Amino acid sequence: MSNKPIVDMIETIEHFAQTQPTYPVYNILGEEHTYGQLKADSDSLAAHIDQMGLPEKSPVVVFGGQEYEMLATFVALTKSGHAYIPIDSHSALERVSAIVEVAEPSLIIAINEFPIENPAAPVMSLEQVREVHAAQNAYDLQHPVKGNDNYYIIFTSGTTGKPKGVQISHDNLLSFTNWMITDRNLRRQSVRKCWRNHPIPLTYLLCTGHRPWLLEERFLPFHQPSLKTSNNSLQLSFLSRLLSGLRHHLLQIWPCCLKISMLKRCQALPISTLMGKS
Repeated sequence: MSNKPIVDMIETIEHFAQTQPTYPVYNILGEEHTYGQLKADSDSLAAHIDQMGLPEKSPVVVFGGQEYEMLATFVALTKSGHAYIPIDSHSALERVSAIVEVAEPSLIIAINEFPIENPAAPVMSLEQVREVHAAQNAYDLQHPVKGNDNYYIIFTSGTTGKPKGVQISHDNLLSFTNWMITDRNLRRQSVRKCWRNHPIPLTYLLCTGHRPWLLEERFLPFHQPSLKTSNNSLQLSFLSRLLSGLRHHLLQIWPCCLKISMLKRCQALPISTLMGKS
């Protein structure tokens, strides 16, 4: 693990893939993938994307949830020089349509079934992505996203009109990531973090050689009205299942990523209860 500033996002991720290939890079409800697997899968997909002849540096929509294939696709697009536009599969149809209309992507990679029929851009399905991963094609990193190139584009909610794309460059993300890496308060915390599939925290963890723990939104209390009371047995079951895998680490869930701090919900509950101990 590293707390030193970095100079390039994708080269740093490649470094950890080479130096700790068997270390878990992604954990979602116990399903783990390694840094070595991420490199192999993203290399194979990047090679395939290059062969598609997409316009140089054109943005690509990635539609899905917290699946491992989302992460591998993000990394593959960065390697092949394309900004990615993540769209959560829980998004309303109107929002998805508006983003595709505004962004004009050269490709849509649908890790979950894409809800729009006959979109303007070609659609690559999860089955096709997995076939490309299985091919295990090598990739020579020659034109990744760098400098002022867009690394990813996040769209606003669109509550006051059409969603607007916020363009985050490689150097924007690099600067923020280095702040997170070198911040003393963050360094002092020995935290094993749980995230939604959000570019900033996810990239920070990858560039420090950590293992992100991903939570599916359907398991989170604020997505289920029946789980909003702290003494609800279902919420306790959820927290117990989560904490049992993190019992040797502090747990921190960032409100900016999860929209709410679950820790505030359970402050009044004894840790023995949350851990399933009597």
